[in-house]
Amino acid sequence: MNRHVNAIAGRLSLRPPQRRSLEILDRITEIAPPGKGADTVTALAAIRSEFPSVTDFEREFPSLCFALATGVGKTRLMGAFISYLHLAHGIDNFFMLAPILTIRESDNPIVKPFLLVIARDITHAGQLMTRVRSDDFFDGRYKDKVIQVDSSKTGAEEEEMIARLLKVEHTEEPTEIVIHVNMPKEGWDVTNLYTIVPLRAANALVGDDVQTIHGGYPTRTPNGSSQ
Repeated sequence: MNRHVNAIAGRLSLRPPQRRSLEILDRITEIAPPGKGADTVTALAAIRSEFPSVTDFEREFPSLCFALATGVGKTRLMGAFISYLHLAHGIDNFFMLAPILTIRESDNPIVKPFLLVIARDITHAGQLMTRVRSDDFFDGRYKDKVIQVDSSKTGAEEEEMIARLLKVEHTEEPTEIVIHVNMPKEGWDVTNLYTIVPLRAANALVGDDVQTIHGGYPTRTPNGSSQ
């Protein structure tokens, strides 16, 4: 096994399914080394000899898909793959395609911070929603920039809630405040969560909420004011 696998797995605290995926990538690149002009027929045959589930690249170049359960940490695994390919094989350029948004490396990325409010229950969340949407709350500045995330939504309302939540960091999505009750669960990876306002008892903020915000970095209050 390549020495970089252990280093990356330890540094990124990879879970067993993530580490196993990284080990598979390491083995695949050993039996079918990456490079320009690679013989795809030969590469496919080599990979199939050890991983029979790979039946076709479906591309004119070697292409693989790793299937992981929701919540395992696909974003972290992607980072591990990039680190491995760079360190072990000297690959410097990567292109990442995500649903709705194409991500490219940029010297001046646009950061869209947002605030997470953790409510006691659905009734409390509704009261907070009404408050934030009122004209008295910062002169109505956040009236159309807040969403309530909980299990009370169904059908079209639920779909809209999920869509806005998943795009909360996109610059075209107006949401700046997320009011949350026992949701979202695993798989919500964010990096621009600047402020968390816990309005539940401290002993209730263990478990789901820790998992919820695992991808965020709450660091500061934008202007120190409260209302």
